[in-house]
Amino acid sequence: MGYMVLVDEGHSALATAIKNSDLHLAWGDRPDPLLTPANLSADIVTSGGNYSTGASLSYVVVAKNYFGATLASIPAAAEIVINTSKVNLTWDMVVGATSYDIYLKKSTDPDYYFLANTSNLTFADLGDLVSNVTKSPPLSNTTSFNIWTDTPDAPNPNHNKLFKELGRRKILLKKYVIPDVAGSVVTSQGRWTEVNYPTKYLYLQVGFDFLDAPTDTIYQFAVFANTVPTAGQESTLYLTPDHVSNVGSLLALENTPPIFRNVSSRVIHDVVIVF
Repeated sequence: MGYMVLVDEGHSALATAIKNSDLHLAWGDRPDPLLTPANLSADIVTSGGNYSTGASLSYVVVAKNYFGATLASIPAAAEIVINTSKVNLTWDMVVGATSYDIYLKKSTDPDYYFLANTSNLTFADLGDLVSNVTKSPPLSNTTSFNIWTDTPDAPNPNHNKLFKELGRRKILLKKYVIPDVAGSVVTSQGRWTEVNYPTKYLYLQVGFDFLDAPTDTIYQFAVFANTVPTAGQESTLYLTPDHVSNVGSLLALENTPPIFRNVSSRVIHDVVIVF
């Protein structure tokens, strides 16, 4: 047996299940810049490697995220005194980092050169890798500030959260729609007409009030299902991150050109999710 194809009625059933759920639209800012990795250590193990006596080594590590990389850490040195040695590197976790680049400088090198990438907080340099002499450590921290302006990239479908959530508001207006070039419902995706039967097109609208994230800049929107507020916040329509016990399931994500908030404006968001 192969795989099953979701039929039109199945798409509509999914839309109905989501429509009947508690939905929130969340705002997100760009992330805080990552910190430079700290406490890098280089411990020599005198067996199991390929380094020879007399090798003089120095390492730095760089933290990375979706946007870029940090500056290099404080170097850690290793002087090899016994043949067949290897070097075990360790460093502290950087909150928000998705991986780490390791750079090596040998006594014969004029600079640090890229050696390896890892998602772990440890790395064993056996001495069998060839450094990439075309790639040196970054000269600036690009993990937040080098971000989109007018034309954002499409969101990564593997993401399960916003980069930096500012707040979320409960969605009270949920309707079935169908595409219609003459429709009265208008979104950035086109025109739609409201219908009174389930379709695979679910129209959502929510309004953010004057004091919702009043001095922030918005870079992302997201729709969540089944958010769980903290105790005492169950009837609150606008939730800040500290008032969310469980974010729920991320259904849809959009990167947007920066929206600069101020206390003199309300913001209406409307979107159609296609199931």
